[in-house]
Amino acid sequence: MLDRWIPYRLQAIETLRFAWDWLGESEEPRAVQVLVEGKPVLGCNVAAIANPMIEVGVVHARALLEFLGLAVKKGRLAQVQRRLPGDIAIEHYSTAGQELSKVSPEQVYEAYDGPREQAEHAIVAIFEFANKLTAHITDGVFSGAWTDQQLDIACRGIPVLLNNHLYAKLGRTLPPAPSAMPKR
Repeated sequence: MLDRWIPYRLQAIETLRFAWDWLGESEEPRAVQVLVEGKPVLGCNVAAIANPMIEVGVVHARALLEFLGLAVKKGRLAQVQRRLPGDIAIEHYSTAGQELSKVSPEQVYEAYDGPREQAEHAIVAIFEFANKLTAHITDGVFSGAWTDQQLDIACRGIPVLLNNHLYAKLGRTLPPAPSAMPKR
């Protein structure tokens, strides 16, 4: 989990950020050609590639937040109240015989150097994007009007929360996400 699956999910978040920026570069649909060993294998609109990258990244971001013990209740950041059988969570790890604890909303606010409301809205946005736009067919009504900035705050904050509340407490360093995206 610590060496493979969390970095894998962090890579999905990095890919989400790349695709979000890529998709937003132009108002006009742009053509994309995918090459494998120099041979075209797919020609499509940029959205055909970027949209799945975004959706998968949002789902992985939500999964990591829930792993840390975070949830949303009535449009507000909250702590997970109960786990389902088979869930793997931060409290399943321990150091010196002491179980690690779930991350609290207060700890999220303390980790962010901006206004508390921005941190809360960023994390809530991830849950609502994942739950209302990706995992379910809904009316798309959110508790707030989410922005690119909130998505960016959440995507940058998740590795910080993982490092501070899991890896550092275990005396480890958060491994870098295996990068598959070009630097922009």
